[in-house]
Parts: sequence; structure tokens; C-alpha cells
Amino acid sequence: MRINNYLGLLAVLLVFFTSQTMRSQVDYSSTNFNIELKDAAFTKSANLPVRINTILDEFWIVSEEQQQNGFVNLIFDLSQSSVNLEDNVQLIVSENPEFSNYMNFPGELNTQAQTLTFSNIDLGSNQVYSLAYVNELNGENQIDFNGIDRYIALDKSFDLHSEFTVSAWVKIGELKEMAILAKRDNVQDKGIFIGLNQTGQIKLEFTDQSVQQMISNTVLPLNKWHNISIVYKDGNATILIDGMLDSIQEINSPGLNSVQVLLGASGEQSVDHFFNGSMDDIRIWNRALDAQELAFFMNQEIIQVNGMVNGSITSSHINSDTSLIPWTDLNAYFSLNRISGNCLVNHSENLKHGQLFNFPNSSLHTQTAPMPYKTISDGNWDDVQTWLNGNSISIPASESIVDMSTRVGWNIVQIDHNVTINNNNELRNLSALMINGSKLTVTGSNATSTGMGLEISNYLKLDGVIDLEGESQLIQPKGSVLDPASTGTIERDQQGTADNYTYNYWSSPVGSVNAATNNNPYTLPQVMHDGSQDITWLTSGYDGSAGSPVSIADYWIWKFANQPGGNYSGWQHIRSTGMVNVGEGYTMKGPGSGTINDQQNYVFKGKPNNGTIALTIHSDNEYLIGNPYPSAIDAKQFILDNSPLSGDLGSTTGTLFFWEHYGAGTHSYSEYQGGYAVYNLSGGLPAARYIPAGSTNEVSVGENTPGPYIPVGQGFFVIGKNNGQIEFNNGQRIFKPESDESVFLKSTDNTIEEVDNRPKIRLGFDSVNGVQREILITQDTNATTGIDFGYDAQLYEDQIDDMYWLIADGKHVIQGIDMINADTVLPLGVHTQTDGINAISINSLENFDENLDIFL
Repeated sequence: MRINNYLGLLAVLLVFFTSQTMRSQVDYSSTNFNIELKDAAFTKSANLPVRINTILDEFWIVSEEQQQNGFVNLIFDLSQSSVNLEDNVQLIVSENPEFSNYMNFPGELNTQAQTLTFSNIDLGSNQVYSLAYVNELNGENQIDFNGIDRYIALDKSFDLHSEFTVSAWVKIGELKEMAILAKRDNVQDKGIFIGLNQTGQIKLEFTDQSVQQMISNTVLPLNKWHNISIVYKDGNATILIDGMLDSIQEINSPGLNSVQVLLGASGEQSVDHFFNGSMDDIRIWNRALDAQELAFFMNQEIIQVNGMVNGSITSSHINSDTSLIPWTDLNAYFSLNRISGNCLVNHSENLKHGQLFNFPNSSLHTQTAPMPYKTISDGNWDDVQTWLNGNSISIPASESIVDMSTRVGWNIVQIDHNVTINNNNELRNLSALMINGSKLTVTGSNATSTGMGLEISNYLKLDGVIDLEGESQLIQPKGSVLDPASTGTIERDQQGTADNYTYNYWSSPVGSVNAATNNNPYTLPQVMHDGSQDITWLTSGYDGSAGSPVSIADYWIWKFANQPGGNYSGWQHIRSTGMVNVGEGYTMKGPGSGTINDQQNYVFKGKPNNGTIALTIHSDNEYLIGNPYPSAIDAKQFILDNSPLSGDLGSTTGTLFFWEHYGAGTHSYSEYQGGYAVYNLSGGLPAARYIPAGSTNEVSVGENTPGPYIPVGQGFFVIGKNNGQIEFNNGQRIFKPESDESVFLKSTDNTIEEVDNRPKIRLGFDSVNGVQREILITQDTNATTGIDFGYDAQLYEDQIDDMYWLIADGKHVIQGIDMINADTVLPLGVHTQTDGINAISINSLENFDENLDIFL
């Protein structure tokens, strides 16, 4: 046996553990420090301490003549012993031979030498140690504090002085002043106290001779789980509850001390302020996490992946708005998933474990904190009976207790039952959603154009059904992932014309389903349905028919994919069997179940499209594309993402063209009454109309002006500016019911555009032959009198009579300029097929100077 200068240095004590001559080999005596094997007269308690199976007969007692600083390594030679090396044999150390409130330490086993080594053990006077078979509890646990004598002691070396973050799930059991975490030296009057006051508010005290106190604005309710976080950096302390900012206050850093960190109590020589309630998932960081990082990890445990902190459900690599955090920035992580004897295992790299004091097995329970939220029965989202442990948690995505006007928008939810959300025209936000063989119904009504938005900011695993009723929409913002292994579907209604002779331009928000890839090509029978029934696709004839299900003549299903403009032969006849790529548009006529103004409802069903979707386009070619997502998209953002401002040459001209079929009652192309409405960054224009003499069609120009949002299922044309990629991405997605969108799928009243304060002039043209055209001029500081990407819209279809702006000798229906004043002169072009009277009028002036005259 050898030991090297114990005082202040690391020493090595070699203990031979054999069945013979035990005493002579293990007793050790040195100046001021002794280790002695006790004889048979010094017996252990007959009752085994909690979470211990067996304590070996031999045990040692330590004595010191004076308290000294230092650590010892104990090396047990088990080569001649009966100890089973495969069992969980650990060193246990206690203040008494009953080994109550013992500390236990796992060792390092050398199977070849058959030694068990325990390193850096701090042995104090009168402490007793031995080897024991220790029980280990694994699983998702929480721990209950009784408010009397239970607490957890952590290492003395945790730095809670400069920059740090402390977070935990807590459920308080009574109103009194009590500690959640403390590192406070009551003698030197230095340290930190994080706890609650007598009214249930979070109380923060930083002490360095004098006390600085911070009290939360929010009161924590009894018997409800809430996540609390304390962040300290640069002289500012921040309190967050459930990821929501409660308060921030300037406060000097706490004084340094060498006392232990306690969970659920305060003090060292005299422990007090015992916590009454439950805790789970306690984390101590040596950095200040921001609100977004705290929210991202709040409803999930964390794991190490390639040296970085990741969520156990969602990876921190998912959302580009969440920075990567090195695992080494985590000082302590107590998930409570592993309790070995009295050792609360720290999952961070520093291995500074916690010691449980006075916790019987009855104080350890299966986790009830929402990590994540899980359903327990069919029901309504807002009913506590729907959720596992619903009486002790807040409803996911419900109002924050910090600010009742704001919902918590970053919960992680697992749905295993059929659940319904009933909040029309609202947006519910989640961080992640997993649906397992069940159905989530997002309510809404086609009749009243109501619905709600469901936004998943990070991760969606869909192995069930999301039914988006009415105008409900599924939004996944930039960085949000649909797990490609998902095998589930969404259902989303959309309405087109019921008329046999009238085209709608469509684009599917879903693709075909497989368990490997997203954004999959599809045929129409795979994705488009009549309610719960399959549409009858007629492969001969030109007319559909009403019925249950409806019948659609597939002769009218065409697409126009990257073809030269003005080339009628470029239309590709796909019928019901041809493949459509995600993001492409297609034409289809109604089943004849009503007139042009009547609606026919369809249901898109399939794997929702998500993420970046790219289509190749060549310069001057045209492409019938469409909104590929189960949500509206922002037309302005789509234009900008395909502009020179996006970092490349710009793949399109920056103008969108929406077909509107408004009359004729014939399949003859030459007799179609329809045109293309226009939208770009300057604004929207209705389609030109040709109203022949004697026509009974009373619909006039201006009734359907596109707004800034493109609805679910809407197809439209773009023109290629340069060879490149047309890009759709999640950054374009937005929740907008169709009262705020560009609606051309339905024959409805004009939609409401968002507030636009730019001056605009709308001129109207009524020709001798019945052509009606509106043209637009918009003042915008980003435009010039020349041709500007996205602000000037070329004339897409020449009518027999027409009017347009002349820009660089080209015909345009929209012009953007930087200033409209008395000196502004804009060339105007008009042509007619026959002589006669033509009328030019001012249709409207928007945000216009009343003192400014307009001359033609």
C-alpha cells in the first residue's frame, strides 16, 4: 500500500481486497490522517439504505486530527475476491455506519488487472466507506421535494458568478419562501439564491455583503408545471417563464464562494428554505442563452451530437435561427433519467453529479412535466382531459401566464388520438408536432370562409392525418422540416368553378406519399378528390357531370412547363394520367354541377409539400406554376426571391399573371371570354374584358384585382427573364384566409388588399368594340422612368382594342415611377381595330394629391 503526501495533493491509496489477512493489508496511518478497517465489534446497521442491494462486510472509517484539503484515489484489488465485476459495484461514503444519506461513486474497472479505481475522493474525518451493490433507476423521472428535509447537493466548483443560465421545470406544492437553487454562504454573506417568495413569485437574490433582489412580475400557480429560466450576463439578470420574458433588471454579480450548490434548499452548515413541490430537467449553463434557444429546448430533453447540444426530438441544426451550442457550455444537466443509488447523474461532460438527501423511492415518480406534450384521449385541443397529466400542465400553445394576450408558440406536441382545434381565424404556433396514427382536425367552414392557421416552426413528423377544414392552413416557416420518413397525409378543401366550360388554373399543395422523400410528383387521381370519394375521371368526351362523386373530363387537363411564349402548341396534354411536378400548375374545367358563379368543392389529400421547391425556366419562356404549399404565400416575397436582388440575375420578369375565365359557355377556344389579371410590386390589375355587343354578361373590369397573397391551390403564369430556377421556399408562406388573398379559383367579390399608402392612378379604357382595360401607375422610390424589375408589367395579351403605357418602346399595363408631380409626362399608347368612340377615364386615384391636375 502506498500514499503520497496527502496534504493538499492527490494521493494514491492501494487497498488489497482479499479473504485473508485483511486487517494488516488495509489499515493505514499517517500524520493527521488514518484509515482503519473496523473489527467485528463495530457492526453496520442491519437495514440497508435506500437503493442499495448489498453492502460488503468490510468497511473502513476515516479519521483526521484536523480538517485538511485534498483528495485520494482508492484502488481496490478484486482479483482474489468474490465480488462480481459485472454488477454495479460502487464506493459508498457516509457520515455514519448506517450509511444513511450516503454518497456513492462509480469506479473505473480494469478487467485485465481486476482492479476497481475511485478517483478524486474527498474523505473527511469520521466518514465511513465500503463497497456496495447499487440499484440504478433509469427512465423518464421527476423528483418530489417535501419542504422539510429533502435536497440535492451539487459540487462546490459551479461558477454562478459571471455569465450563466439556470433552467428547470418546477411544480410548486405550497406558498412559502423556498429555494429552487442556491449557492449561498450565509457566514460570508456571498452567493446566489433562486427560489420563490411567499406569494409564488420567482425570487432572485445576488449577495456580496449587501443583498440585491429581483422579483418576477408573474405568480406561479400551485400544482402546475412551468419552466423557469434565470439568465445572467453583463450585469443584467433576466427571468423567463415558459420561454416568455417576465422581467429584466440591472444587478451586480454575486460574490464568489466555495460552498456547495443546493437544489431545493439553501445554505451549507445550516440548510434551510426547503422546496415543496416537484422538479425535472435541471440545466446549468456557463453561457447566457437567449429566449429563442431556451424556447427551442424547453419541451424536450437534450443530447450531444458531434460535440453540440441537440434536442432529443428536434435537432438544433433544423432551424437556421437557432445557433449551435457546444456541449462543453453545459455545466450540469440533470434529466432525472438516471439515478444510481443516491447519485443524481449529471449528463454533462464535467461529471459533477448530485447527491440526494432524504429521498426515498416514493419521492421518485414517472415524469409528468410536458416533455413533450402528449395526448391521452380523443377530444378537443383546449380540454385538459385530452392531455396526459392535463390537470398539472398548461394546454399547449395556450395563453402565457406572463402575458395572457400572447400564446406560447414553441411547444412540442405528440398526438396519439383524434384531436380537434376550434379557433377560427387564429394562428396556433408549435415548435414541433408528431402525429402517430391519429387525426388532428383544424376546424373551419367553406361556407363562412373561416379557418385557422397551424404553424410548425421546426419539425413535423406526420404519420397520421391533418384535416384542414375551411380556410385552415398549415404553415412551416423557413428552416422548418417535414420528416421525409412521414407516411401520413393532410386534407385541404379548395373550391373552383362548377361550370363545364370554365377553366381554373390549379396547383396542388400535396404530393404523392412515400416513406423516403418529400415534394413528390403526382397524378391528379393521387391528390385530388371529391370529399372522401375518388373523382371519376372521364377519359373520353369533353363534358364532366354532377353526381356523387363528380365526374371530370380529363381532356381539359394541360400544363405549360417552360415553353416559348405565345406558342399554343407548347401546351402539354397530361390528362389524368400525366405526372405533375410540385410547383407546376395545370388547367381543369368544372364538372357541370353549376354555373360559372357556382362553386365545386375538391379535397387535396397527400403528403404536404414543404421547403425549397425549384423549377427550371429559360429566358423568354413561360411557365404555368402555382402555390405549392397548404398555406397562402406572399406574392411580393415570391417576386423578390426570384429577382436580381436575390443574388442572381433573376429568373422571372417579376410579374405574375392570373387567368380569369368569365364567360362564353363554350369549349371553342376562339369564343372564350377570359383574360389575365396582373400583379407585381407596384400592385394588381384586373383582367381585360371583351364584352361583345349584345352580350348579357354584365361583369365589368375591376371586380377581381389580385392582392398580395396567393391562396392554396392557385396557379399562375410567369415569364423567364434569365435562364435559372424559379424558387418557392418556406419564407414565402403566410397564414391568410381568402378574404385577404388573390382569389381567382372562386367567382367571389373582390378581395381586400393590405394597406398600401403609395400614390396610384388607375386609368380605364372602354373601346368601340367592347374591350375594357385598366392600367396602373404607382409611385415608388425603388422605381424609375425606365424598365424596372418587378415594378413594370408588360402587356401579356393584346386585345383587338387596347391601351397601355409605352416604356422603352414596349407595351406595359403597370408602370412604377419614383415621383408623380406636375412635371411628370408618361407616354400612353392606344390601338383599335375599327373606327369609333373610345372612352378613357380615371377609374380611381389612391393616396393622391388633390391639388395635382391630370391631363391627357
